[in-house]
Amino acid sequence: MGVIINGRLYDAVKKGANLGIEWNQHIQSFDYLIVPKNLKNRAVAMALIDAATMPEAQAKVANLMALAPTNPEAFKYIDESVKPWLTTNPAYASQGIPLNQGYWQDNLKPLTERWEQWKLS
Repeated sequence: MGVIINGRLYDAVKKGANLGIEWNQHIQSFDYLIVPKNLKNRAVAMALIDAATMPEAQAKVANLMALAPTNPEAFKYIDESVKPWLTTNPAYASQGIPLNQGYWQDNLKPLTERWEQWKLS
């Protein structure tokens, strides 16, 4: 048993690794698409985000890399063989544990320092 990003596991299995996945209490992390304040080409950046979050675009990425879409409509366009490898699959997404981003924002530095101190002791 170990911890691995689902897309990397999917790739390893596609290449012949004899591995499986357990979705009960899987850790869910998040990424964000942002537009910096006062960006000169704000409209272009917003259009890019709009395009990237469309169901068809997210399905394309999921089919290529097994990265889970954030738009539920994307599942209409995702290959059936890929769906079981995606963390946002409605069949088990609710079994996940979302990371508390606020906690890590506030505590990453002090916890990293403690971890480094422990490793060096």
